[in-house]
Amino acid sequence: MNAETGISIVTPFYNQTEIFWETYHAVINQTYTNWEWVIINDGSNTPASIRVLEKLNALNNQKIRVVTLSQNMGLPAARNQGVKHCIFDLIFFLDADDLIEPDYLEKAFITLQLNPDFTFVNSWSTGFGAKNYFWQAGFDKKSAFLQQNWVAFAGLFRKSVFTKLQFNEGRRNGLEDWEFWLEAATHNFWGYTIPEYLFHYRNHENHDKKWANWDRGSEQKKITRRFQTTYSSLKKQFPDPQKQQYPSLTDLPALVGVPSPVGNRKTVLIVLPWLELGGVERFTLHYMAAMAHMYDFVMVTTNAGKHSHEAEFKKYCKQIYHFASLADGTAYPALWNYVINTWQIQLLVISHAQPAYYILPYLKATFPGVRVTDILHLVEENWKQGGYPNMAVEYSRYIDKHVTASNQINEWMASRGVARDKLQTIYINVDTKKIQPLDEAVRRSKKKAFFKLLSDDQLVLLFSGRLTAQKNTLLLPDIAAILAKKGVNFTIAIAGDGPEKDLLEEKIYQKKLQRYFTNLGSLSHTANIEAIQLADILILPSAWEGIATVLFEAMAAATPVVATNVGGQQELIEPGTGMVISLTEDINQFVETYSNNLLSFIENSTLRKKTSEAARKRVEQYFDVSLTHNKLQLLFEALLSQPAAAVTPLLPQTVQHYYQNISTWKQEQSLPSAPNWKQLRIMKLLKRMYKVSTGKRPLNYLWSRGKKSIG
Repeated sequence: MNAETGISIVTPFYNQTEIFWETYHAVINQTYTNWEWVIINDGSNTPASIRVLEKLNALNNQKIRVVTLSQNMGLPAARNQGVKHCIFDLIFFLDADDLIEPDYLEKAFITLQLNPDFTFVNSWSTGFGAKNYFWQAGFDKKSAFLQQNWVAFAGLFRKSVFTKLQFNEGRRNGLEDWEFWLEAATHNFWGYTIPEYLFHYRNHENHDKKWANWDRGSEQKKITRRFQTTYSSLKKQFPDPQKQQYPSLTDLPALVGVPSPVGNRKTVLIVLPWLELGGVERFTLHYMAAMAHMYDFVMVTTNAGKHSHEAEFKKYCKQIYHFASLADGTAYPALWNYVINTWQIQLLVISHAQPAYYILPYLKATFPGVRVTDILHLVEENWKQGGYPNMAVEYSRYIDKHVTASNQINEWMASRGVARDKLQTIYINVDTKKIQPLDEAVRRSKKKAFFKLLSDDQLVLLFSGRLTAQKNTLLLPDIAAILAKKGVNFTIAIAGDGPEKDLLEEKIYQKKLQRYFTNLGSLSHTANIEAIQLADILILPSAWEGIATVLFEAMAAATPVVATNVGGQQELIEPGTGMVISLTEDINQFVETYSNNLLSFIENSTLRKKTSEAARKRVEQYFDVSLTHNKLQLLFEALLSQPAAAVTPLLPQTVQHYYQNISTWKQEQSLPSAPNWKQLRIMKLLKRMYKVSTGKRPLNYLWSRGKKSIG
């Protein structure tokens, strides 16, 4: 047995109840399967705990060993005994009533394998039971560990650390884990926290009584002062290990995974930058849901992010790997190898993920049998000479089929040399069965309360989208000013958030247009659809788009749209089904034209009704999402049935090009996209000073009085 390729799990067990079986199932269902489980029976003497141990022994699982101590020695001693009985070089500590996600061992193993400077690794956690919470603090707190213990004691450790350290067996009443972290730091051992909720800590009602040192009073304060004195040297110098950077492919370690069982269904790897819920991610989620009965999906994200909608994607896929949570970008080739080998990937689908394009020469040379397609949603002329479609053009020789979300993107790529037989337009479309128009009486009865209108006849112009330059967000106050001069009784309801929020807020305030705006904040998808259904008109004065998802949704809801003729939007909005305004270089002229066309809609309810009915009919007939899913299914089947391609040799200059691209991408990722907490504090102070010195309201007045979120 190779000690380097497995994990020993150590669990102290003292007078546990049937709750233990929850922990048991969490362990045996791990995606990483090369483990042994050392359970230290620390002198249990209750009938219930003895029954649990008898049942466990009766299972006769060769991977589980119960080591019984002659007497109760306490938690620190039980852990020390557990270490002595471990076979493998990596040790995972887990208490007998806590829970872990099925992929915790796997992701922790990968992290330590790729990052030799980390001595141990844990994850974000949740609390459950007597107290529920989400906890994101981790080893990044570093010297703040002198003030308090920031993490629960669960995670994966290199066994070598225990040649120099052990748990203080004299501190059996709690805080032994805090002492261990500080002692480790003095020996220059430190770790990393995976930014995913992989660990779940069970809280008991009698927690403080069970651990006398955690009395939140004199005893805890006394121990805290003692730790701060003993480990005072850490104030000046605290260990700060970083993710390992790899200068070449030959330096990468080989990650050995256990291949997943081969079933009847083929496995598709989907790559996204992150798991938020913008148009690209929502489109991906919908086709995964539609085809989950046909394919096994595995997902990779390439960028750091909150991945706030991960739970929705988990419903339809076998596993999700957040590469940026596990390793440096230079280590991604090892992760691609691991995922493709472990899950026996047959089709790779890329959506707006830069590192996935950069790795394609390597993947095609290493895995010639893997088919590759990408899905492209818009051309961005002001970013990388066209954005993702330009990357697709550059790497087209490694891609079997390009899927474009509009004919405009299709033609753009063809004009740059991509063979037309490699291009296929598949519109993102909309579920016209789920999104339908509301009965007019129902719409009127709900509209006033939803948008907090001042009167029943107030018109709602809805802007739904990210507050960014792409959407021309800062033109909304100019449009509102023109409508206000015309005496229109309206409000512009803004559903969304983004980097231009503060600038928009300031412009609204400076133009004294607060009464014409309603802030809905960032809505859930369900609430956003309701806003679209209840609004009178959807406005979207975008500077560039593919075909905005919200236009499909509005037309399905029979809400009239006023958009711009950018990207492929005219392919969706034909004459009589909505308004498409030409975007001109003269912004003032564009605002005037856009506002006047919008005004013609506002003043003509008959035209709005006729247009909305025609829009609904058009998407129902030509742009239902079932057409999208059918075409994608046929495409996947065609790609998977193709014979294996010839091996593409990997040239040294190609490898060098990969590392240059990854280096540039990493620099771009490190650029601040939003103010950090220190900047926000300074901004808040400046706004207070402004108010005191001028007697005027601070600029956040409008947004602080609006709804934070709905749904």
